[in-house]
Amino acid sequence: MAVWRCFIEVLFSKFIIMFLLLVRVGFANVATRFPTETDVVRWATALDSNLQDSNQHIALVYSAYNKDIMPDLNIEFKEIDGEKLVSDMSKTLSEMMNKKMDALKKLVDAAEIAAAEYKWDKNLMARLVKFGD
Repeated sequence: MAVWRCFIEVLFSKFIIMFLLLVRVGFANVATRFPTETDVVRWATALDSNLQDSNQHIALVYSAYNKDIMPDLNIEFKEIDGEKLVSDMSKTLSEMMNKKMDALKKLVDAAEIAAAEYKWDKNLMARLVKFGD
């Protein structure tokens, strides 16, 4: 039953996201007028296509979960410790962000040193400066 609950939550969240995106995109195109029948048909077609794709994915995973429906699939489902997963992801993200912060600090330090050592030349003109190549 937990699998169905998860699928329903995923489907509902995809539906909400798709609906909001369609409304946002649709209203961006018709910002000054009421949506026409063509606009509504376009939104409905896109939403229908997205929901059909989601339904196919959910049906495939459900079939794999119930081996009696498709026994030839060699897929194994395992219990996952959610707290351990979140903890591992937290550590990985923390390490990545620390590396990015260190790199940014080095860039800031280099920029500050370059700015402090810069000597203003009032005769310098942009057309005389050679960049790159």
